[in-house]
Amino acid sequence: MIKTIISAVGRGTRDLAGTVYQRTIYEFQGEKFPPTPFFVDSIRRKYRPQHIALVGTRTSSWGAVVEEYSSDDSDLWLALENATEARPPAGVDDGLLDRLAALLSAKWDCHVTCAALCKREIDDTNAAGILAKFIEMLPLYDPEQEIVLDMTHAFRTLPMLAFSAIQIGEAFAPGLFARTRLVYADLVRHPASMGVPPREGEPIGQGRGVALESIREFAEVAHAAVTFENTLDPEPLSRILARKGCPKLAHALERFGIALASNAFSRLNERISELRNALAQSQLQHLPYANLLRQRLLRFADILDQPDLPRQLVALANQRADRRDYALAVLALSEAVPGRIGHYWTNPPTDPDVSN
Repeated sequence: MIKTIISAVGRGTRDLAGTVYQRTIYEFQGEKFPPTPFFVDSIRRKYRPQHIALVGTRTSSWGAVVEEYSSDDSDLWLALENATEARPPAGVDDGLLDRLAALLSAKWDCHVTCAALCKREIDDTNAAGILAKFIEMLPLYDPEQEIVLDMTHAFRTLPMLAFSAIQIGEAFAPGLFARTRLVYADLVRHPASMGVPPREGEPIGQGRGVALESIREFAEVAHAAVTFENTLDPEPLSRILARKGCPKLAHALERFGIALASNAFSRLNERISELRNALAQSQLQHLPYANLLRQRLLRFADILDQPDLPRQLVALANQRADRRDYALAVLALSEAVPGRIGHYWTNPPTDPDVSN
């Protein structure tokens, strides 16, 4: 699968000697990688991507990248340092970033792009524009593309906005979550590095990289829950439950959804009973959203649990209408009317004032 790494460049920190940018030996998924100031260097060695997108602001420490990977390219380094370290900084232009991208493409043996998403500050005044640029980077409609999002370094708001872009992308191109890996690295400093200047270029400590699969899964659960809430389609939730070790509940939910989708109204009671039994028997305790899920499904089952089919269909029609799914609401009502008439034909009310 084609991989794209998205990582952010922030404001670099020099080591205690003040000579070079701090390097760390990162350990990630059982492997240790050479010392580097940038976790993305370890990620690329692990995943061997075809594309790396480095993002930042116009005043990020782009010169630190040149210093680490091409110390002999003094002209580019000096131009980037002047653009980002002057007071006030003018900021890098796209031409300098294109030169940096070309340099890294050769060094890393993959296609690299460098993009400045804003001038310096990140806040609500430019968040929408940054989000739009992230969305443009995402391979939304290519199922062969996998995204690795590095949420470690830089301005914390950039990874947050990148993840928001992925959430929006999932809404318009379902399946994006499944193709996205979230990674993060934290830093453990060596005691000797605290207050004792290390030798030039000496790593300051160990870094621990982790793949945050759970965050991606939780976002997928949220999307599936919203789908059910808005459309009464439980199929996405059913798929997740099957993966998470709840096959009976997943099967019951799938059959319940099929009955709703195919308008098999005569089987609703049977499907509701199956769903209740599955909820009672399923071991959901290992899921952090277990109580929310159980309460929501039981609440919906209670709404449809009516004394007879006509009332059940009226309840379903109300649920459809609440979601502005008027065609299916009318369909449910059209099935309820003859059933209601038949009920009173065989069981006429004894009270003449009864009009329901």
